[in-house]
Amino acid sequence: MIGATSLLLLCFINLSASQMAAVRGRAYLFRAQNNNSAPFMLLGMVDFRQDSLNLIVNGSVSGLAAGPHGFHVHTVGDIGNGCGAAAGHYNPFRRNHGAPALMFPTIRHVGDLGNIQAATNGVATISGTFRGVGLVGPFSIIGRTLIVHERRDDLVIERENNVNDAPVSSERRSAYFVQWRITFVTF
Repeated sequence: MIGATSLLLLCFINLSASQMAAVRGRAYLFRAQNNNSAPFMLLGMVDFRQDSLNLIVNGSVSGLAAGPHGFHVHTVGDIGNGCGAAAGHYNPFRRNHGAPALMFPTIRHVGDLGNIQAATNGVATISGTFRGVGLVGPFSIIGRTLIVHERRDDLVIERENNVNDAPVSSERRSAYFVQWRITFVTF
């Protein structure tokens, strides 16, 4: 069951090889709901820019509870069964959970993007630079699900049996989902 304060995110793109030098995208964030035939409520926007080494992420989302919220790319681009169908954090190397300060995803899950902080007005500003994850290339997040969790990520690096788990501090079925409708262009 999806909580009343959930968001939802899927990725749809068309991208040619000529666009790989500086790829940009924009995601519109919508509140998820149990009734998929009802209109979605727009809650935010996130811009992505991939250069040769980094994915630069900037945006904002509203409608969150004040405080920190885990921010992750999950493996499957499927929002069915609550957020359970999105599976665990994107983790092609089968590494332990960790913080994005561990720059290289050979040390942590590729999808571990840390936490975002929502102010008392429910708005979180998203700003970060991430290495080893991108819009194109072998660790592309396209076709996966980006989740803003209900609670903070504990960022624990070494945890038993955490290779495919969501953070201990946050239930996935209470997650915020983000619906991506991205068209990539070069600027």
